[in-house]
Amino acid sequence: MNNVASEIVIQGDTVRLGRIEGNLIIDDGAVEASDLDNTVKVTGEVKCIGDCSIYGNLQTKIITGNRIRVKVTGDLQAGEIDLKRSSLEVYGNLGANTVRVGNSLYVKGKTDSENINVGGSFKVDDIIRSTRTTVGGSLQASNDVKIDYISCGGSARVEGNTESVSIKVGGSFRGGNNVRSEDIDVGGSFKAKAEVDVSHLDVGGTIKIQGGVIRRSMGVGGSFKSYDFLRFGDLESGGTIKLAGGEGGNIQVGGSLKSERDLKFDKINVGGTAKIDGNAEGNSITIGGKLGIYGDLNLSSELRVGGKAEIRGTVKVESVRVGGRIEAGKIESDKFIETYYLRTLRGAKAENRIKSTWDCTWTTNWESDNSQRKEQHRGCLWG
Repeated sequence: MNNVASEIVIQGDTVRLGRIEGNLIIDDGAVEASDLDNTVKVTGEVKCIGDCSIYGNLQTKIITGNRIRVKVTGDLQAGEIDLKRSSLEVYGNLGANTVRVGNSLYVKGKTDSENINVGGSFKVDDIIRSTRTTVGGSLQASNDVKIDYISCGGSARVEGNTESVSIKVGGSFRGGNNVRSEDIDVGGSFKAKAEVDVSHLDVGGTIKIQGGVIRRSMGVGGSFKSYDFLRFGDLESGGTIKLAGGEGGNIQVGGSLKSERDLKFDKINVGGTAKIDGNAEGNSITIGGKLGIYGDLNLSSELRVGGKAEIRGTVKVESVRVGGRIEAGKIESDKFIETYYLRTLRGAKAENRIKSTWDCTWTTNWESDNSQRKEQHRGCLWG
């Protein structure tokens, strides 16, 4: 039936209602939709004093309550939802301009709201569309998420695609499909099972991605791993970086760097070890420990290694400085080669000089310190 009244109060009962011209107050009671469209329409406010249930759809300007549990079995459409220290369950779709829920929010259908603020956990089984969503605890979405600004104090898990301008998560973020965002800041770990398209990615713990694009920069306190080809701006890690090949800007690693395929870059700076299972091409490489390249190396500037360098292919660089030993198929340097131990299979050539205590090259061709040209077979001779 339709009801015309300034205010209807329900206490501890289940009442069938249709349209209410005014306010609806529910005190530990329930409302069942009586209209053919299965909808309770309230032109004013729905005020929940105690726990309340709506069997059917609910349309209202505002729904309020404090320290309660509200359940809607159908769709919920409201201008504003303000439930302090409360929980809300919607088993249809949720649409509202503003949603504020103090404890937990669950939506089985789609969620469409300009602003969502949940103090505890927020779980959605379908798509989320929002301008700004703030969650104090955990966010879990079983489908796509299109939220411009995401802020989550705990963990965030999205099974579908994630599209956002900014993502800030205090704990961990898990993306089940593609992740697109301008800026991502995660305190714990970040994982994306499909490609990412990110401008800036900053993570305190670990990063695992399928590949894609990091346009500007990435910083991680622990380890970074990309399972497929990655295009990147600058990569920085306090621990390790593992790539499946890539092309980009600067790479700086405190521990170790590994690339399973060809790698193009501007500069590489690694405190420990670096290994590239393919060709390497860039501006310069600086390694504190050991460098291994299982293809060719082409640098427009210098190669500097504190310990050992082993390059199976041809090395073409401006200059070489290796504190320990360098072994290569062939070395061509525009300026000089300086090392303790030099060994090549097809020769070493430098425009200015080759300076090596131990020389085990098969063929050497260089200007020595006394400006005499030498070209001969040598076998581990003392320099």
